[in-house]
Amino acid sequence: MTTQTISRRSAIELARYLIEAGHADLVIDALHALPEAGVRCLTNHSTLRAAHAAWSQIRFGNVSAVGPAKHLAKEALEVASAPLDVAEHADCWMLLWDMQRRAGISDTELASAIEAKLITNMARYWPAPTEGEACEHVRDSEGGANG
Repeated sequence: MTTQTISRRSAIELARYLIEAGHADLVIDALHALPEAGVRCLTNHSTLRAAHAAWSQIRFGNVSAVGPAKHLAKEALEVASAPLDVAEHADCWMLLWDMQRRAGISDTELASAIEAKLITNMARYWPAPTEGEACEHVRDSEGGANG
């Protein structure tokens, strides 16, 4: 028996092919079947997101972004309780990916929205933060956002 390695690019192409061919159920099994020696394919961001999307679609079907958003609220509290636990952070990121995908928001659209929101936030006044508490921008006297 010989062991062959596969490049990250090939793993991404394999995942995309399986998903486009209607075999999303095979993506995770195919990626796990890749040899451990050599390149670890799941550490590639695109492959990991494709594998997660395939698993989520198979497991939860055609639901909206609402359920993952509500689940994220619970997971965020778990991160607040254990801020150094990388597994809790991973739970949040997977839910964010799922919300984005299920809402039909592309990475480009999300990046543009983040840029616009950053510009807005930079123009706002923020009080000094208190450790362990949420820090929100100061609103003007009429209840609107400043900036």
